Amino acid sequence: SSGINAEYGVWLLPQIFFVTLSEVLAVIAAMEFVYIEAPPYLKSFAMGLFFLVTALGETLAIVLLVLVKTISTKMDDPWICNNLNHGKIDNYFLLLASFMLLNMIGFFFMRY
Repeated sequence: SSGINAEYGVWLLPQIFFVTLSEVLAVIAAMEFVYIEAPPYLKSFAMGLFFLVTALGETLAIVLLVLVKTISTKMDDPWICNNLNHGKIDNYFLLLASFMLLNMIGFFFMRY
C-alpha cells in the first residue's frame, strides 16, 4: 500500500515527550537560577541570553536536519522522507543521540 503507516509515527511520541519535558525543566531551572543569583540589573539580560542561546540551538537543529536530508538523499538512501515507510528517521535520531552522548561525556570530563 502507498499510505503512511501510523505505527511509525507513534514511535516519535516518546521522543517528543522527553524533548518537551527537558525544555520545560531547563527553562524553569534557568529562570530560578537567574532570579536568585543574578543582580537585579542583569536578570532580564541573563534570561534574554538564555533564550538567545536556545534559539541558536533550535536553528542549529534545523540546519542539521536539512544537511542530513540533503546528504542522505544524494546517497540514494534518504533518512528523512515525506513517507515514513521509505525513510530511515531512526538513523537521524541515533545521530542526535550520539551528539547528546558526546556532549554528556564532554561535560563529564570538564567537571573533573
